[in-house]
Order: sequence, then structure tokens, then C-alpha cells
Amino acid sequence: MADTTQLAQQAIDSVNQLKEMADQAVQNQAAYEELYEENTRLNSEVDLLNENLTNLDEVFHQKVIEEDDYLSYAEDMLKDISNMIDKGELGPLSIEKAETLRLTLQVVASIRSSNHENHPRRPGDSPKRTLRQVAGYAD
Repeated sequence: MADTTQLAQQAIDSVNQLKEMADQAVQNQAAYEELYEENTRLNSEVDLLNENLTNLDEVFHQKVIEEDDYLSYAEDMLKDISNMIDKGELGPLSIEKAETLRLTLQVVASIRSSNHENHPRRPGDSPKRTLRQVAGYAD
């Protein structure tokens, strides 16, 4: 009789273990579904952030191009002034002002060169524009 009782208890224990395993499987499935939904939501956020970053990169690139246009115009203008002074077409500058002009020209040229090397124009970008074109005037 003890054997039958023991077998019955083992059967009950096995059924209880199977029930616990089934409950655990349901909980694991629910946890998986929650994680899957969270992963889907996070992937959507990453896609949106990537799109925003791409848009910001394009805005930044356009600002660099615009700055390059301004610097190009400033460099050309400073070169013209320097050449006119050297040719005697403008009155001579004091040594201090002449040195300031040359240093300013070097700084502008250096910044423009650095911008061009670090952020070159891409295919499809506008060609170098004059300040009047940047400001919206037709040349």
C-alpha cells in the first residue's frame, strides 16, 4: 500500500512540477513579448534619432559652405586691398595697419583652407559664391 501512496504522491508532485513549468513558460513568454515591444520601440527611436542626425549634419554642412563663401569673399577683398596698396593705387598704410591687414589675410586664408580640407564641398553643392550671391543679390 505504501508503494501505491508513494506513486500517487510522485504523480501529484510531477503534475505540480509540470504546472509550475507551464506557469513559468507563460511568464517567460509574457516577459519576452514585453522585451520585444520595448526593443521595437527603441529601434524606432534610434531610427528617428538617426534621421534627425542626418538632417542636422546637412544643416551643418550648408552652414560650413556658407561660411566658406563669406571667407572666400573676405579673402578676395583683402587680397585686392593689399594689391592696390602695393601698386600705389591706395594711400600707404601705417606699418601697424599694413601688418594687421596681412595678418588678417593670413588668418582668413588659414581658416578657409582648414574648412575646405575638413568639410569639402560635396558633389551637388553650389559652386563658390560671392558675398552678393550669398546675400541674395544677383551678380
